[in-house]
Amino acid sequence: MVQAANQAIERFGVHSAGSAALMGNTSLSVALEARIASHLGYKFCTLFPIGWAAGYGVIKTLVRETDHVVIDILAHACLQEGARAATANVSRFAHLSTAAVGKRLKRIRENDPRAGILVVTETLFSMDSDTPDIAALQALCRDYGATLLVDCAHDLGALGERGRGVFQAQDMVGKVDILMGHSPKHSPPRAGLSPATRKA
Repeated sequence: MVQAANQAIERFGVHSAGSAALMGNTSLSVALEARIASHLGYKFCTLFPIGWAAGYGVIKTLVRETDHVVIDILAHACLQEGARAATANVSRFAHLSTAAVGKRLKRIRENDPRAGILVVTETLFSMDSDTPDIAALQALCRDYGATLLVDCAHDLGALGERGRGVFQAQDMVGKVDILMGHSPKHSPPRAGLSPATRKA
């Protein structure tokens, strides 16, 4: 590790460790984004400086005040807070209940046919070590014109073939609309989206 760090310093210099928004990207961060995207079956990847910012920021960025968020009641606090900061239209569903998601999507679509809807869950819930049926959730989102966001912080890189975790186990690599991940070691403890938005 020390040798690799020294080699990186000699080749690239010392970075200030500021966020990309303030300091810009480096060739290393751009290369890392490309490798992560390729590894997970996506065209694009965006790095955030910290895990909390990723969970909060992805929802706050995509969801408008008039949109809806349908979120697992046990989803990470950064996701819950991002949803509340983005819109007052937040529906929490019973943990892992695909049926509950379907009922909420049906009700939202009946009352607001053109609303943007973001469904939020995790691949592996850290408190109970359980997993949702990701394929079923993605199918529901397709049926109701919603977008699925899955947080893979607790298994990506640690489980499954080549570290692809629950996505690999459920044959969903590259098949979910939006994938978000972060390291739980660096996160605090738990405490304009359109129906056409899709993974590029």
